[in-house]
Amino acid sequence: MATKEVPDKADAVTAVENEEGSIQFFTEMDLDPKGRIKNTYPVYFERNQEQDIKEEIRRIETGIENRYYTGATMGEAMERLKKAKESLDRIQAIRPQFEKQKDSISKFVKELATEISPAMYRRKELAKNLVDAHEEAKKMVEPVIRLTPWSAKVAHDNGIRVTDGKISRDDATRLWQMGREALGESRNVEFLRRD
Repeated sequence: MATKEVPDKADAVTAVENEEGSIQFFTEMDLDPKGRIKNTYPVYFERNQEQDIKEEIRRIETGIENRYYTGATMGEAMERLKKAKESLDRIQAIRPQFEKQKDSISKFVKELATEISPAMYRRKELAKNLVDAHEEAKKMVEPVIRLTPWSAKVAHDNGIRVTDGKISRDDATRLWQMGREALGESRNVEFLRRD
């Protein structure tokens, strides 16, 4: 997975609108030490990661209570517990901050949906096995989804390469899913497939 540069104007701290009204889905937790986006999706997007951290906290606390750790290992366990709790706090602190951008995110999601849906094969075509694998692969990686200037700015601010006002269907789908997650809605892209 290639890392993508975070544009200069993006703070990448939390999901906030900048002066131009763009939306930033990625946070500082998604950046590598050089400030590049290291994840395909924002860290809060993966609910399993949050559950894994909670499980790790529970396991370490149980070990401490039952005195599984002694001496030097106790210090290491306490440090791991502290880091795990900090990570969990950061993940949980992100979600409420999308409340201020609900209208902008909803607009963005709708714009993407109107472009993604026609770029997907219909259910009837899938059922009859009329799918051209080469065309499907092309749509997945080549810029075929046309964006409005505002949507292109949002895509760019989230590390997506925009070429002549277009992005690939996979990138559009990822952005659509991030927007739906921020709105607390289902992120199943099959919702967009026409009959």
